[in-house]
This record gives sequence, structure tokens and C-alpha cells, in this order.
Amino acid sequence: MTKLMNKDFEELYINYIKNSEVILDDELKKSFISLLREKNIENRLEIWKNFKVNIESLSQLPKLANPFFIGYGNPKSDILFVGKEKAFDIYRNPELFFHESINNTLQWKLITLGSKFNDKIFDPRNPRKYHNFKIKANHTWGKYAKIIAFKNNLENDLLLVPEESQPTFFDFCFLTEINHLPSKYSVGKNLVHTRKKLLKDQFYKKFKNVVIGAKGYLTDEQIVEIFNVTKHPDPKILGKKGKRRIQEITATLYSNENQQVIYCSQLSGATGWTNEAIENLARLLK
Repeated sequence: MTKLMNKDFEELYINYIKNSEVILDDELKKSFISLLREKNIENRLEIWKNFKVNIESLSQLPKLANPFFIGYGNPKSDILFVGKEKAFDIYRNPELFFHESINNTLQWKLITLGSKFNDKIFDPRNPRKYHNFKIKANHTWGKYAKIIAFKNNLENDLLLVPEESQPTFFDFCFLTEINHLPSKYSVGKNLVHTRKKLLKDQFYKKFKNVVIGAKGYLTDEQIVEIFNVTKHPDPKILGKKGKRRIQEITATLYSNENQQVIYCSQLSGATGWTNEAIENLARLLK
């Protein structure tokens, strides 16, 4: 991550906003850039709380999302989970939008430099703190936690609220997203050029295992290009779902000498993942 953070993402973010053809409100651009120039987390939070968006520019709010969003968890782990997008409503949770998207690059910059960092406000190494440590088993984070617990043969399923000294599933993996725009409901394919370029960075190449739970979001060609891998001819059958258990849960595999990429449907209860399929996916991890 140190090499990745050598890039001045805050300045890149500012230029992205300056040059955006989507954000038409000049006053919105100006005030948001002023926020990004503040490098103190506490001060930036106060600015955000007083951030004003008029009715005309309200629809532009999602376009302020950080296209350089790096992710959460342990950057030194060997598993990378890639989801579709962060699943929450920006308008109902503006402060969460601020912490989980806008501030992500600044948070990692401060952590990497060993600078003063108030992790009690929000910590990308364990965002679960911000959510009072709650994780629902059927939600995506819950499925990730089950995969990690099975792979590492952990008795604690990592869904319980941990003691201060206990690990959380974020200690065993790193998480990022394809689409940088948070959305309560999936909005379809949206891999912008800026995001694609970031995902091709060597930082994401160092993980031995990449699980992309976003079938339909990326093409085979995009996966091959981003991770420099070769597609395996036959999909892996991980289990079956549905009332009659006749629908197959499958994963497509790609690999190179250093990395394995597993491409499957979104990891959530809504897509029908069974415990059997979760365990079989975990068995594929190196």
C-alpha cells in the first residue's frame, strides 16, 4: 500500500471534480474542492456537517463520490473481495457517504504516513466499528465473514461482536468495489475509466486470491485485462439453490502464476448462496 499511497489521490480527486462534465453547479464544485483541501479529519467532518446543497444541485450529490476509493480491511492479507458497489442510500446517509467514500483516500494516506489519525471517527481498517460491530449473516459482509471463518477454521464465525482483543474478518481480507458510486440498489454496470485504471494498480495484484462477487458487472475481457489472468474453460459448480435445489451456483476461475480470480454472483442471501456453496468457495482459496 505504501507505493500506492505515493500517488497524491487528494489532488487527483480535486482534478476529477474540477474537470467533471457531470457536475454543472460551479458553487457546488468550489465548496466541495475546499472541503477536499482540508487534510485534518476532524476539521473536514465539521465542514461536511455544514455543507450546503441546494435543491437544484441535490441530484449531483452522488457524483461527488470518490473514484479513487481504495477499500477497507487489511492491505497485507492474501484475500481481496470485490463487490458491485457500496450498498447504501447517499441521501439518507450523507455522513456514511462522507466516511466510506469521500474520505477513504485521506484516511489511508494518514495511516500509511503514520500521521495523527482519529480512528474513533471512522477506521477503514475496520469499518465495522462505525456500525457498532453489527454484521448481518445474509448481507455481503456476513458472507465474506463466513468464507474467512471456514478458510481459517475459526470457531468464532466472526459475525459476533468481538472483544477488544479478538480479530474481526477485516483482519483477514481486503474489500473494494467495482462501481465507486454507492447505491442502495444495484445500478448495473458502471466501471468508469478512472476506476478501471486504479484496479489495474499493482496493489491489487499482490493478493493471492481475488473473489469478485459481481457476476454480470464485468466481462471476461475486462477481468483478463485488469488482473492479467487467463480464464479457465470450465466453471466450478459450488452448490445448488432454489426450492428444488436444481439451480446451480457456479464460479468462473481465472489465474496467473501469482493470483487466482474467482468470479461469481453477488455474495448475499438474496442471490441464494447456501452454506454448502460458501464452504466450497472457501475451499478454492489458496
